[in-house]
Amino acid sequence: MKARKEGRIIADINKFIKNFDKDNKYYLQNIVNLKKELPSDFALAISTVLECSGLTLEEVAHETKVSIDTIKRWKSESDFKVPKIEKLVAFCTGLNLPLEISEDLIRVSGTGFQNTISDMALRVKLRI
Repeated sequence: MKARKEGRIIADINKFIKNFDKDNKYYLQNIVNLKKELPSDFALAISTVLECSGLTLEEVAHETKVSIDTIKRWKSESDFKVPKIEKLVAFCTGLNLPLEISEDLIRVSGTGFQNTISDMALRVKLRI
């Protein structure tokens, strides 16, 4: 059963890769531009991503399953705590952020992945 599920995941990934238009310069240019604009300060980076999303905090909380209070805390430089990797991945995947932007957010957050099965699953989730 587990092998079948893994096989389906690999098939889905391969289908995505085949269908991705690498010549989509507009999409790639947007990623490059956002990476250039993304501050190295986590609170400012989160604010930039939120601004670029065009969504309200309520909509972001709904899409990402991350509470409004948590998002507000991430945006606050004075009340900053290193975010949990699970919540940060939920934020990135809920907003469908490109992998490159997600990786930058994780890097500037001060958190990171450990060499565990659960963190490996989170890394895969970012790529799908």
